[in-house]
Amino acid sequence: MVNYEFPPIGGGAATATLFLAKSVLAQGHEVCVLTGAIGDLRGWTLEDGIEVIRVPSLRKLKDRASILDMSSFALAGMLGLPFVVRRFMPDCAIVMFTIPCGHIGLALKKIWNIPYVVSLRGGDVPRFSPSVDRYHRYLRPFRHMILGSACAVVANSAGLAELAHETDPFHVVVIPNGVDCHFFRPSERDMSATHRFNFLFVGRFTSEQKNLARLLEELATLNRTYSGQFLFHVVGDGPERESLMRLALQLGLEAIVIWHGWIDREKLRDIYKSSDCLVNVSLVEGMSNVILEAMASGLPVIASAVRGNTETVIHGESGLLFDLGHSDNLQQMLRYVLEDRDAARVLGLRAREIAQTRFSWDSTAESYMAFFNSPTRAA
Repeated sequence: MVNYEFPPIGGGAATATLFLAKSVLAQGHEVCVLTGAIGDLRGWTLEDGIEVIRVPSLRKLKDRASILDMSSFALAGMLGLPFVVRRFMPDCAIVMFTIPCGHIGLALKKIWNIPYVVSLRGGDVPRFSPSVDRYHRYLRPFRHMILGSACAVVANSAGLAELAHETDPFHVVVIPNGVDCHFFRPSERDMSATHRFNFLFVGRFTSEQKNLARLLEELATLNRTYSGQFLFHVVGDGPERESLMRLALQLGLEAIVIWHGWIDREKLRDIYKSSDCLVNVSLVEGMSNVILEAMASGLPVIASAVRGNTETVIHGESGLLFDLGHSDNLQQMLRYVLEDRDAARVLGLRAREIAQTRFSWDSTAESYMAFFNSPTRAA
């Protein structure tokens, strides 16, 4: 498997790589992950039976990578690839992101005739993140070489697959993310108790996608009516952190917002358990691991009705979907779960059931491995 970030580095795609690797390993295969180094995390390690090779990288921050950081991995990954092939002798590869990882899959195919699958994750799809679209325009021929030589191209949601197909004329198979329902479990505490209601946001602080400023403004409006009745927990970090903290102060939310920063999975699990509702106001999503983790933790989810979110949250059954263009829609839903905790609890219980039945990493891993077992895959 190839991904420029792997836990404890990175976000949703890194988490997906970890759990996909664990499930492939559990099916009896050997797994090696080629990823980037950071700090003392470098070289070869064996992590829960997974061989992890971290090649040199300029990356300094766990929560985000610059274009230069990704470029350094792209170069170091290629330089280290002959060592990986000699050591591990792979039969196939799953490559996360067309850019900056897809060229490694292309090299595996062209030099060693090793088949690979490309897993689209969002930022590598044109028009998903406008800030990098200029790079996509220049890299289009290279991207097409990578996608055209893969034995399959995968997206984690139908919405992401549609977006990818609008700019790159390749067939895209939809394989949803999974979630570890054994690790993420509901709390035993009573949501209908009189404690302060805990709203939760988890994600990178990027204005172009996560839209956290909008949520802070909505919570300021909510606070004018329900002062002292709720808290807002924010997990994550990113380039907008300072400006968002200033905005929270300007809105008078300093006593309500709790900034947890970038935390490990065990602490995140505990925060899910102590929360009452996850809120996702993203302008665009692939398939959110955070939403799946919250659902597995028995939380109702309030989410923007955008591609990806509409494939995980069932409005009125496992959560609530709001229209980004409707100014009062989100406010109404925040008030609804705050005022009717029994209804919020029922939504969370159903969310847990759906996470258990529809989103399994084992079935995701089986779907990926089927590409390499198929007699019709690309030669």
